[in-house]
Amino acid sequence: MFAKIKEIEDRYGKLEEDLARPEVIKDQNLYRKLAKEHGGLSPIISTFREYSAIEEEIEESRTLLDDPDPEMKKLAKEEIDALSADRDRLEEKLKHLLVPKDPNDEKNIILEIRAGTGGDEAALFAAELFRMYGRYTELQKWKTEILSQNITGIGGVKEVIVLISGQMVYSRLKLESGVHRVQRVPETETQGRIHTSAVTIAVLPEAEEVDVEINPEDLRIDVFRASGHGGQHVNVTDSAVRITHLPSGLVVSCQDEKSQHKNKAKGMKVLRSRLLDQQQAEQQSKISEERKSMVGSGDRSEKIRNTRRATGHGYRSPFDPFPGGGTQRGIMSSKTWTIKELLQVTSDYLTEKKIESPRLCAEILLAHLLQTTRVELYLHFEKPLNDREIETYRALIRRRLAREPVQHITGVQEFWSMDFQVGPQVLIPRPESEVLVEQAVSLYKRGRIPGGEHPQILDLGTGSGALAIAVAREIKEASIWASDISEEALNIARINAERHGVGERIQFKKGDLLTRFRSEEVTFDLILSNPPYITSLEFDALPPEVRNFEPMLALDGREEGLYYIQKIILQSPETLNDHGWLLLEMDPRQIPKALELISKDDRYGHAARIRDYSNRERVVLSQKK
Repeated sequence: MFAKIKEIEDRYGKLEEDLARPEVIKDQNLYRKLAKEHGGLSPIISTFREYSAIEEEIEESRTLLDDPDPEMKKLAKEEIDALSADRDRLEEKLKHLLVPKDPNDEKNIILEIRAGTGGDEAALFAAELFRMYGRYTELQKWKTEILSQNITGIGGVKEVIVLISGQMVYSRLKLESGVHRVQRVPETETQGRIHTSAVTIAVLPEAEEVDVEINPEDLRIDVFRASGHGGQHVNVTDSAVRITHLPSGLVVSCQDEKSQHKNKAKGMKVLRSRLLDQQQAEQQSKISEERKSMVGSGDRSEKIRNTRRATGHGYRSPFDPFPGGGTQRGIMSSKTWTIKELLQVTSDYLTEKKIESPRLCAEILLAHLLQTTRVELYLHFEKPLNDREIETYRALIRRRLAREPVQHITGVQEFWSMDFQVGPQVLIPRPESEVLVEQAVSLYKRGRIPGGEHPQILDLGTGSGALAIAVAREIKEASIWASDISEEALNIARINAERHGVGERIQFKKGDLLTRFRSEEVTFDLILSNPPYITSLEFDALPPEVRNFEPMLALDGREEGLYYIQKIILQSPETLNDHGWLLLEMDPRQIPKALELISKDDRYGHAARIRDYSNRERVVLSQKK
């Protein structure tokens, strides 16, 4: 044992030396890997050092056994007995620490719960299991985040995928994988027959980038929740992203309500974890057998690893129907409503009124009212709401029925994984605009921006400040400028910048396009902008959420939607440094005309079309000669 500890001690010392080397600190992936190994060895080293110190104390006490003073001998013997007990305890602890561990034990997990055989009963049981695991994570003080969910009409779950983060999550939950079964008499069963339902559960260790390398060229990314031309034309509540890994055929979908960038990041977590699971199964030479033995098909004939039985109690109806079949009169009812019941009747009512994403809208507004998360709503489905909460929720629903955007009701919109204050003074940041940030960061990381490590970057027509703040967070060495013609918009942008800790790094200027910067003779290495590009003919046909609640100043691009785009293309070379870049978002139909303008201007030397996640041409990228 002690020879093994000596090897570990030598390795621990080598890791400490490596972690202090500048080249290791610079390589963050390598640094994380070595730091993780160092942290894993720390308990062994600290325990062994404590063990060694006690051994030394025992040896010192033994020298006192030869003391002629009987009292001293007695004290020395008592000290040796106490120290020996501590030494034996530490020796047992060392033996335990030296037992080989599952390398995944300390990882976070991707928990996948899917309803199998049993129809609605299986979906209801899947929802109960989700809440059970959610309550357990609360007790463990872990963090739960929904990556994807498919809810049935009666509050059940066809599929839910969650990320659970915390200490030793995989070690605690890895044995939960398998088929779970329930037997009970549903309330809808008239003859008292027992129904058997099955749910499959897969627990996958979260894979980090260093665990699985994915070639971006092997991915196809789609947005399957889009409408019309996208961009400024629509204001959707959700931004679902589907990622297909072409070599393996694995498909991952994430359906968060706000950010395509965030959904892509979440989807990549699930994809890496599934690929790691697949690779580990391949190493054990039983790819399909491994997966099948874990979750199977969810059929009743599957081998049941974990059984949950609830016989003889039946299953209570998920909610009592509101009077009038789910009309607003029902929402005014005086009965006590649980979260589960209220979400269902509200979703039905919003569906009846043809409100977009009704279930998601109901969840977002209720979570906003209760100052909690959508995950917490599902974990506390049976919690009743008081009269004041019901009345306030009704008021929020009335605002949504008047087609006020959800983002205005809650006061926030997520963009690039950050919450931004929004209101009628600014255009609500669209998921498509995240492509501008992505391209700006890509140019910087590839060393293509002429300003080197400290570029000058301008967000033209900043509105809420979303673009400028996202770029400032990603490119910490850059000097960021943000301009807008509206002082009200700039005030909101300043609030958002302070909120995200970049207020001192962004210079906010009031001005009409590039006029102010041309007069001040300020030049930039990169200009990015989401200017107004809705055509005058289209304005009346816009959804009321856009037409009636968002500022016309940020939407109206005049007759062909090209008025501001054309001005920016013509003015930018005067304020761009040599080889500087211009990134412009626009409607796909306007891109040919924009490229034509650039090609006729001999001050530009390069232009390209960039597609958004919906695979629409969304951004024009051009470079000054």
